[in-house]
Amino acid sequence: MKTKKFIASAAPVGSDHLVSAWLAFAATPDDKRKLNALADLLEGEVRLRLPDDSLGSGFGNEADIRQKTCLRLLESHLAGNRELIAATQTRSYAKMAVQIVYSISSALRIERKRAIRKTARELKRTRELTEHNGGTCSHPAGQTYWELPYEIQRELALTALTLAVSQRLLTNANAAIARKMIEDDLTEAQIARQLGVSRQAVNQQLKRVRKHLAKVVATQELPHT
Repeated sequence: MKTKKFIASAAPVGSDHLVSAWLAFAATPDDKRKLNALADLLEGEVRLRLPDDSLGSGFGNEADIRQKTCLRLLESHLAGNRELIAATQTRSYAKMAVQIVYSISSALRIERKRAIRKTARELKRTRELTEHNGGTCSHPAGQTYWELPYEIQRELALTALTLAVSQRLLTNANAAIARKMIEDDLTEAQIARQLGVSRQAVNQQLKRVRKHLAKVVATQELPHT
């Protein structure tokens, strides 16, 4: 269940240009040329983090996610970043660069998760329609869990944990440890060190989680949000 990080943390290529564009826009936010210049640079940075076909064929519209991410950045995530605004006022270029990267990653993470959850909901509805029509409906959602793009597997597993806790099939402690493995890429040994317990104790907590998720996958009872 060990996973990869969602968003790369590297500083953007050409961050000096990005900071300069942000400063120009912040000085005159009504200037459409400066707005467009900033938007073009933001789109380039978002594209680096979410290239075409990175979500898998049929399971994500990367261009749409990039567009929504840029809109979110321009409408709220940049101007609403207090640390970025403070750094802008003091002309701290290094801090501005860091906060712009943070805002890009944050906005992209939100829009990416929304797209994946939307796909999960569509997957469930399509499966129900297929069953209603006697299994004659063809769609990528007919794939098994393990054939789905990795990011969708990840989101479905996390949603399954939340649902299991709400139904009292798993405890909050079970789910919390599983999320550390799924979201933070931690091994059992790393989780044990972090919590100050033995690896065996972590393994015992995860046994129930693995058993539940294996059942969910085997029966294709994929949850949705």
